[in-house]
Amino acid sequence: MGKEKIVDILSIRGRPRLVGRGIHREVYRLKDLAIKITRVRKWSETKEILEYAASADERNKRIRDELNFLPEYYGALITSIAGKRPSAVIVTFHSYVRPLTFPSLDELKKVFELVVSAYRKGYLLDWKPSNFGKRGKKIYYLDEYGIGKGLIPPDVAEDFNAFFNAMKKRLMAEMKRRTDS
Repeated sequence: MGKEKIVDILSIRGRPRLVGRGIHREVYRLKDLAIKITRVRKWSETKEILEYAASADERNKRIRDELNFLPEYYGALITSIAGKRPSAVIVTFHSYVRPLTFPSLDELKKVFELVVSAYRKGYLLDWKPSNFGKRGKKIYYLDEYGIGKGLIPPDVAEDFNAFFNAMKKRLMAEMKRRTDS
């Protein structure tokens, strides 16, 4: 197995260890905290970064007012990762809940109850097994970006949008290359 990844986040005391990774975010653990890092190196304007961070903070607070099965949320910070090229990251802080690994039938029942509860409130969840965790006897949903009001959760929509924008950029470049030749 590879070397364990540890990150040095400016303004954070301690050495968080990588516990999960998605397309746009990485999740680290530091004691009882889950620290989610969204890299923003493609964003050039400070205003855009600030707006995204404020939006993420507001969404984290709002979604927890409506759904009671998410880990506690403590806030957001814009900072940088030490030792890397200077680039902004948005860091959000949550209580750490260990993901379910081999759920029992009782735990699976609680997961389905959680999914139904969200659905009754108008939300759809990304059912990926790693999105569910347990602390004590309570089951939690760990991916607030996997919660959506429409047919597609926000993180999936973000992935599609990035994919289609990249394809559009390639197609436009190819069309320009052909017209120039």
